[in-house]
Amino acid sequence: MSPSNTDAHSSTVSTKAARAVRAAMRSRNHQLEDDFASIQVFLGLSGNSSRVGPPVPGSSTGQLLAQFYEKVAGEMRRIAKAVQSIDFDGRDKRQILAGLSETEKAFHARAQMVSTLDPSSITNALAMVESHERSAAKHNKTLEKYFGRAAS
Repeated sequence: MSPSNTDAHSSTVSTKAARAVRAAMRSRNHQLEDDFASIQVFLGLSGNSSRVGPPVPGSSTGQLLAQFYEKVAGEMRRIAKAVQSIDFDGRDKRQILAGLSETEKAFHARAQMVSTLDPSSITNALAMVESHERSAAKHNKTLEKYFGRAAS
């Protein structure tokens, strides 16, 4: 396939495929909203929180926060499983699945970061979060075709 054909192919998404991908990506919204609300409380970002700032890494509150980060990672796996079951463009599927995998890894690294007292482990986990988030952002550009105006 020539580059122009690849570019043309990669920008064309059927309505059926777009709807299926959007439904899969949104399939865990309710649980993710609950998990993110809990994370906001633990981080002291919620008006409902008496906390000021994030918990001390390795503390019991940090351990609870880690559990919510792991729950989000698990939701990313469930979404990936739903996306995997859809029949649509293979290149797009690989990109979307890679983005979900990188997001899952970033949340797992966040859980590690708040679960330890070791400064070097915290620093390493933070570097992993940043790396996985950058990678996820690159892969997730593919979602624009499925959630953008053209996919509506």
